[in-house]
Amino acid sequence: MAAAYFRQLSAHLRSYGEYPADFWVMMGAGLVYQVLVFAFFTLLFANVDTIAGWDYFEMLMLVGFLSLSRSSISLLWNGIWDTGKLVVGGNLDYQLCRPVPVLFQVASGQFGAQGFGNASIAIATIAVGWIGAGISPWGLPVALLLLGCAVVINVSIVTIGNAVNFWAKGRSSTVASAVMKAQEELVRYPLEIYPVAVRASLTFVLPSPSSRWSR
Repeated sequence: MAAAYFRQLSAHLRSYGEYPADFWVMMGAGLVYQVLVFAFFTLLFANVDTIAGWDYFEMLMLVGFLSLSRSSISLLWNGIWDTGKLVVGGNLDYQLCRPVPVLFQVASGQFGAQGFGNASIAIATIAVGWIGAGISPWGLPVALLLLGCAVVINVSIVTIGNAVNFWAKGRSSTVASAVMKAQEELVRYPLEIYPVAVRASLTFVLPSPSSRWSR
């Protein structure tokens, strides 16, 4: 099962070799977006010292971990966004006839090169924040564990959101897109700045490991 999943992903990655311009355009788009996010927080902290007790370097870590966990969807699970098209077009019948779980076939049906751009800047952002915040290297195993949890949660959220297309009409993944956009906008800031109702929603309704980082 895992071998078939990674074989299909690698096939999509190799296909970029035939159209390298597509790869660099997509990767460049991810780079530009993450650079803009980095620039926004740099300008923000040029005017304020802290946000809910979080300083500039701590916020870079928060944003970096969120971006890195979300980039895993583009790199490992990007095909899930085609669920609506597959349902409406009746193309899931092909996957149902193959000896590989349908979910893994759908998820590996696309590869998002923009994830490379997002991930590279996110790693750099985390590194700058980590060093600037003076965190010990011994915290790295915990950080990797939290990152793994963040990846699982984000993949689960986008999968559930796209599953709505089995009942909702249309090819686009409107619910999944809206949920991921709301998560991106809300959890890039510390949990303490929000009212109790919003904090409860970000913990139990729209969970994200990043949103639970609080002092």
